[in-house]
Amino acid sequence: MIHSTTNCFWINFHRNSKIIIMSLLQVIKSILQNIIDQIDSGNCNMSDEEMLKTINMLRQYANPEEKLSKDQVCSKLNVSRATFDNKVRAGKFPKGKKQRGFKELFWTNKDLASNC
Repeated sequence: MIHSTTNCFWINFHRNSKIIIMSLLQVIKSILQNIIDQIDSGNCNMSDEEMLKTINMLRQYANPEEKLSKDQVCSKLNVSRATFDNKVRAGKFPKGKKQRGFKELFWTNKDLASNC
C-alpha cells in the first residue's frame, strides 16, 4: 500500500510489517533499476507496445525542453491536426512558439505535460 505525502512515499510492505520511507527520487531510481536488472538478466516481459510507451514517457521527462513540431505533437497525443488546432484555440493547449530562422511553430514536452 502506498501513501503519498508532499515529498515522500510511505510504502507498507507486508514482509515483517515494516514501513519504509523513501524520497520520490529514490522510488523512481529503484523502479528504473529494477527494470534495468530485468533487461540485463533477459527476464523483461514487456510487450513491444509497453516498451514504446516507456521509451516515450522517459524521453519526455529526460528532455522536457525538446522541441516538437505540430505533426510530432499530434502523433504523440493521437489527435488530428484540426483537433489539435481546435484545442489550442480553445486554450486547452498553449500556442506554439516561434524560433528565429524557422517557419514552423514548436511545442515542448514541458508545454504538453502542463496541459495533459
